[in-house]
Amino acid sequence: MTYFVLEFPAAAWSDLNEMEPVNQRIATAVTSESFPLEKALNHFELGLAMHRDICWNGKDESALVASENFTFASTSWPLIIEYPKRPPDPTFDPSRLKFLALYFPQWYPAPENKMFDDWRYFQNPNLTHNHNHVPLFRPLNNMYYDSRCHGIRKTQAALAKKFLLDGFVYYFYYFNNTMMLPEVNERMLVDGEPDTDFAFMWINSEPFGGFDPDYNLENLDNFVDTLAKYFSHSRYIHVNNRPVLYLYHGPKIPGVYMQELFVRLSAKGFLRPYIVTSIQHYGGNRLAWNFADSYAEFPPNLYQLWKSYGYTKYHHTSNYHLGLNLNFDNTPRLSNGNPDLLPEILTKHRHVPVVEANPSEFLERCIARVNAWSKHQTMEKVVLIFAWNEWSEQAALEPSDRFHYKYLEALRDCKLATSTYRSISPE
Repeated sequence: MTYFVLEFPAAAWSDLNEMEPVNQRIATAVTSESFPLEKALNHFELGLAMHRDICWNGKDESALVASENFTFASTSWPLIIEYPKRPPDPTFDPSRLKFLALYFPQWYPAPENKMFDDWRYFQNPNLTHNHNHVPLFRPLNNMYYDSRCHGIRKTQAALAKKFLLDGFVYYFYYFNNTMMLPEVNERMLVDGEPDTDFAFMWINSEPFGGFDPDYNLENLDNFVDTLAKYFSHSRYIHVNNRPVLYLYHGPKIPGVYMQELFVRLSAKGFLRPYIVTSIQHYGGNRLAWNFADSYAEFPPNLYQLWKSYGYTKYHHTSNYHLGLNLNFDNTPRLSNGNPDLLPEILTKHRHVPVVEANPSEFLERCIARVNAWSKHQTMEKVVLIFAWNEWSEQAALEPSDRFHYKYLEALRDCKLATSTYRSISPE
């Protein structure tokens, strides 16, 4: 079999919905030997449409392979893109500040979610404001992407690196003895994108698709096998050679399950995972947990910190990963994308705070909190940002129609301004 090899443009934040006519021409043209394929390599619209045809119209993108060169090969499907090898074992350097962003995977229709994706919330053009009359924002140029697409994930990595983000923490859903919404991460294992350091946050406390978290020891081997293939990835983040695993709510996991998890991972050659459980409540000792190596503020749930500019002291730990919130407004999700339900939201959800944030305020809070917090840290200095792409809760570093690249620029400026920053570029 021969392949057509195409580099997807890194600046492809454009409206894919307008590409259907070109898409149809490409689908026909690639079957013809007379089609000038060199033109497609250099023509933005043709390349974009071709990639959309592969990712969104049922073509197989699973045959991606790895090598250093992007070369033009021939006219046949599927698309093949080749990649260089990855650097080994990214680790937390205690002397260097590391910024990670939470990454929401639900931007493609999935069977376990009844073929629903969160972009459905934004399809009603009449949903323009929340219940407090604050304007909602959407992806720049209506870029309602499918996160399975290689070009989208490659662009996300390029943006992250350009604006000094060190990596992603992917929401990891494991229910009914199965990894849910796996496509972004499964494809990353094959094609290497997003090409960034990463870790998982196991969302272990909320039902998904009608299933509760599975703590059955009889099913633990499958869970261990799933973790092992990601822990062994050269981009997976480690502390002292221990793979980092964030937990949404660690204390809900039975102790015997955690102990057996460590034993079975050890049998596969892994050191005990470096467990970081999230801080869900302000103050108190309720999250002190024997299995935790560290803690992380989970910004969406810590309402008291959304406008904070200082250091927060917790009774159970002095070392923790700092959480920063870009914004929070879950109107799209609460309304199911229907503006007619806004009065009902206002009645039922008065207790849900809405943060009317902006990039300049985020930058000020970021610099103030990072500088205050880093003085107290004797362990790894990690800042966890909510979020890279949580559009349904209006927290997105990705470019938007309202803020454009301003949140990404604020992230970069914060990192450059803080006292513990050291360049992430190779020496």
